[in-house]
Amino acid sequence: MSNTTLLVLKLYAGFLLASFLAALMCWKLPEFLPGKRAFALQLCLYHTIATTALLHTPRFIPITLGATPESLGVTIERIWCAMHGLLSAAFALWWHITLPYAVALKAANHPSKAH
Repeated sequence: MSNTTLLVLKLYAGFLLASFLAALMCWKLPEFLPGKRAFALQLCLYHTIATTALLHTPRFIPITLGATPESLGVTIERIWCAMHGLLSAAFALWWHITLPYAVALKAANHPSKAH
């Protein structure tokens, strides 16, 4: 590996650690808090970008799941891509399910501006 690759991996590891710690700290917070919702949106976008990148990347993991999965197009990269896609969908679903809480809180705090 080159020094540039090592640097990018270290930066990515730092990003993942920071995201993990932020998720751990936000876990027990109420659903309507703007910071929690903004962090969930950031995670949704990250997983969407990761899904797109993995879907369009040629194979780079030299491990096979066997002849049958390979013939069906099931690879480690595709499984990884699907996991990121499911996480992205879960964050988007959470975002929409908790939207009424945020709207109700805004209406309670600003009764004259509620729509």
